[in-house]
Order: sequence, then C-alpha cells, then structure tokens
Amino acid sequence: MPESLPADSRFLLPQSRGANGLQVRCRQYSVMRIWAGVRRIPLMIASAYFHAALAVTGLVFAQALVHKLRSPAGFAGSVREYDLLPGRLAAAAAAVLILAELSALALIALAFAGIAGGLLPGRLGLAAAALLLALYGLAMGVNLARRKFGLDCGCTAGHTPISADLVLRNFALAGLAAGAVLAGDFRPAGLPLGLSLGAALFLAWLTATQLTSNRMYGVLNRNSR
Repeated sequence: MPESLPADSRFLLPQSRGANGLQVRCRQYSVMRIWAGVRRIPLMIASAYFHAALAVTGLVFAQALVHKLRSPAGFAGSVREYDLLPGRLAAAAAAVLILAELSALALIALAFAGIAGGLLPGRLGLAAAALLLALYGLAMGVNLARRKFGLDCGCTAGHTPISADLVLRNFALAGLAAGAVLAGDFRPAGLPLGLSLGAALFLAWLTATQLTSNRMYGVLNRNSR
C-alpha cells in the first residue's frame, strides 16, 4: 500500500473489491437468466405448434365424424361414388375409414389427457390423421382429373362438392400434422397459445369450406343451364 494513502484505505479497498465482484456476479446471473429465457423460446414455439396441430386436426376429424357416424350408409355411398374401389367393397372401406378416423381422434384425446406424457399418443394420432388427409386429398384429386366436379366430398353433413381448394386444404392440414409429428414438443407452456391457434385454424377451415362450397354450387348451376 503506498504511504500517501490513508491508513483506513487498506480496509476500504477489499470492501470495494468485494462490492464490485458482487455486482459482476449479479450481472452474470442476469445475463444467464435472459439467455435461458431466450433458449426456451424455440421450445415454446414447438410446443405451441404441436398443440395447435392437435387441436385443429382433432376438431376437423370430430366434425367430420359426426356426419359419418350419423349416416354410415351415406358415407359408404360417397365412397362408392369416388369409384376407386369395386362397388361391393365400398361399405367395408367406409367402415375401415371411420374406424381409422376414430382411432386418430382417440389418440389425440389421449394426448390432451396426458396419457404416456402426451407426446407419444399425440404423434401417433397426428401421423394417422396426416395419412388419412393425404389419402382423401389424393382421392379427390383423381376425381377432379376425371372432371367429376359435382361429386360430394363425403366430409360434411351437407353436400360439399370436391374442388381444388379442398384438395389443397387437405394436403396443407396433412403437412401441418406431419410437421408436428417430426417437431413435436408437449411442454405445457405452449398449451394456451396452441389451443388458441388451433381454434382459429379450425374456424378458418370451416369458413373456407363454406365459401368453396358456395362457389362450386354457383359454378355447377351456371354450367347446368
């Protein structure tokens, strides 16, 4: 210690150093907490995405199943009109498709119930839903190529003609579900945002379906004159 400094400075200097060290540690701790929060953002986004995919897919399948369970014979008739299978197999194919949709919906419900952590049944349900949606989109695409524009999609209670818009929406929802299977994260933090997004996507789905149906009816009526 230089002689020019007061004698008390020998005791003040360590205290000053201790205070500075504490401030440095506090800053480091704050930076670490901020960094930990930043690192959680992608995980929260993945969780919200997974919950949104579960919600919108579950709602779409639940809405479609109401019609199919109320009128299995009507759905079998729609399957027959697609003309992709021999007519005698239409009823059996319709039953298999209904069972597959029920299984996918049950797995999604188990995911929301937290069974097996929610992630495994959710991924299985979304994978099954993606395959079914892609299958339906492909079937509609084949019949559009055949120019069977008035064909009922068989997906709603009313008569909804198949269209390119409906095919694209099916493949888009299938892609959303498949993406969630690959990037799924079932952390609870993403549940509120995911459910909100899923509900919004379902309302958009219903609105687009109704608008497309109205437009197709207009086209068909003009062509029939």
